Amino acid sequence: MTTSGNILDLPPELLEDVLSQLDSTSDLLHLALSCKAFSQLIIPHHIYTRSLDVHPRQVAILSLLTNVPLYNSRIRTIRITDSSIKYNVLKNLGILKLTNQLESNRAEELPAILAAMLPQFTHLTKFAWTAHIALPAGLIYTLKDSPQPLTELDIQYHLNTDHAELLSHIAEYFPRLRSLTLNRRYDTSGTVVTGHIPDVSTPIRSANWPDLTSFTLFGFFVVDAALEGFLRRHPKIERLGMDRVQNVAYPSALLSLTIRDFVTLGIRPTSIQNLRYANMSIDPWSGGVALKKFIRQMRNLSVLECHGAVISWDLLKTFPAYLPLLTKLNFLVKIGAGITVERLCSTVNGLPNLTHFASVVPNTEERPQHTVAYVINKLAQRSKSLKYIHVGPDGRDHRLKPHIYRDWYKIQRDTEGEFVGVPVDPADPAARGVLVSHWEEELMASGRALENESLLATAPSPSVRTPKNTSKTSNAHKTTDIAKAAKPSR
Repeated sequence: MTTSGNILDLPPELLEDVLSQLDSTSDLLHLALSCKAFSQLIIPHHIYTRSLDVHPRQVAILSLLTNVPLYNSRIRTIRITDSSIKYNVLKNLGILKLTNQLESNRAEELPAILAAMLPQFTHLTKFAWTAHIALPAGLIYTLKDSPQPLTELDIQYHLNTDHAELLSHIAEYFPRLRSLTLNRRYDTSGTVVTGHIPDVSTPIRSANWPDLTSFTLFGFFVVDAALEGFLRRHPKIERLGMDRVQNVAYPSALLSLTIRDFVTLGIRPTSIQNLRYANMSIDPWSGGVALKKFIRQMRNLSVLECHGAVISWDLLKTFPAYLPLLTKLNFLVKIGAGITVERLCSTVNGLPNLTHFASVVPNTEERPQHTVAYVINKLAQRSKSLKYIHVGPDGRDHRLKPHIYRDWYKIQRDTEGEFVGVPVDPADPAARGVLVSHWEEELMASGRALENESLLATAPSPSVRTPKNTSKTSNAHKTTDIAKAAKPSR
């Protein structure tokens, strides 16, 4: 005789252990929405305790958490950032009271504080330092004693240590890293670092992280031979960020590539054919020629972001032929200087999957009719897929910032059937998808979802039938089919 039970009937300590196994806040939220009992357990006691953001001058807060080991055991991520700690979250959890003693310049004490607290952070797997204050000496050595091996390490801004030695220690202390970011392009004041660029070729030659899928190295020099060997030892890398294009073969699994100083083409074309996301900082004078050669190899590209230059007509007109699967484009386009509204419409018409376009600057000095509304209506008439567009203000000096909601418009039809742009409302839950700062994150997530879907689709199952394609396929299905077509054949 078998009996069925309810998971909620488990003792509290066992139920806590079950919930503690869920790392993803998304999974936790789905479980919380399944019933009221789970909702009361998970929100806020798990949803808000997976990560802890602390200002470097508020590290004393960590000491105040000494007496709440249950809370500490739920933390997966600690970020030392210039953003202040979310007091309301901690206050609602009943963990601490707001006092005037929290503000103190104790960043240099963080290694000692962490050393005392680490035994309570039993599920800590990610540590990030993105504050402008210099990284305290000894912090990396302290983190090596974390109960759980760190899998993600993100260190940005000023590094107050020998860089080659730091990288060697990271390779020694954290062999199970899946994601590593080292960025010294900015100093403690936020300005770009100039002068001597540290050479980390020696530690790169010997570093080995078998599970590495994301690697970003900004502000360092690595010779081609050292980088070539490193990438050969790490074939699982999906996301790569470097200062410049180098003459190396990139991993076949690479989906995302970010280059900070794109001037010359030194990349082996066959190694970037599977890219789906590219983010380039273009030299205004010489980078355009290199980029034109570069995009000819990226026929599977879905998202392209370029900074530092205005796109030319000579480059823009090649997009339909070389980037047929492009869905999101972030490249400054100014009406004029060879680019007319009609030419821009022709290009958009040749990109049948383009849904997001940033940024267009109308020319109202020579063409007073080129208002924001005019440009939006013309582009929407020629494109069947365009949903969001970032258009700069007409007739005014401005700084285009497509990473914020300003100047983003959602394309809709009015009562007379004309296309109009409705300003994006930040309060709209769907609005987050228009921001370029989230494009790579969403693309990588959708890529993994598509891989899982592909595996399920190929598994034999008599009870699952694949629906046939119809002429009235939804946009979501179209995007899925496009992404699947972009996957390399095996």
